[in-house]
Amino acid sequence: MTDTTLQLEDAAIGLDADAPAAWSAATWFAVISLAATSFALVSAEFLPAGLLTPMARDLGISEGTAGQVVTATASVGAVTAMLSNVLIGRLNRKAVLVGLSALAVGSNILAALATDFWLLLLGRAGLGIALSAFWALSVAVVARLVGANATGRGMAIVTLGVSLATIAAPSMGALISDWIGWRSAMAMTAGLAALAMLLQLLS
Repeated sequence: MTDTTLQLEDAAIGLDADAPAAWSAATWFAVISLAATSFALVSAEFLPAGLLTPMARDLGISEGTAGQVVTATASVGAVTAMLSNVLIGRLNRKAVLVGLSALAVGSNILAALATDFWLLLLGRAGLGIALSAFWALSVAVVARLVGANATGRGMAIVTLGVSLATIAAPSMGALISDWIGWRSAMAMTAGLAALAMLLQLLS
């Protein structure tokens, strides 16, 4: 056997070792549950962009003031991002993800039922915490589910939820608001978060 043959065989063995293993059904389900969570959270984040006029009218505030519910989510999320690793520490990742989805459900319900601007702002702040902590965890969770070699592929699936939500949420929110009211549109994002939480529990 020649040195070249040995080198080719060694290279083939190396390629086989680096090739990502096929995902099991359970792995696919877990990754899809994370994609559903990203869709639910980002839908809730962008939803108010299409609801500012009816929200402002209903709560007796200006549209500029109503727009602060969008910036509040981002601002609280930015602070949470800096503290997430410290606060979460060695907690069970699945339990944390389920808890964050539960927080998103509660925050969206509070926003849907808000009788004044401050309650609405509080609900949106809770969403910011859930959103930021989810992204702080997501890469580590995906890497654990699919392995380091397939983390990019896994995150591509998870962030697909972001792309869909960014496109669909504002327009769908405005459509639903015109049809049955902005509060119903907010409540539907709570339903999306509840569905994501159920998928996480089953994964």
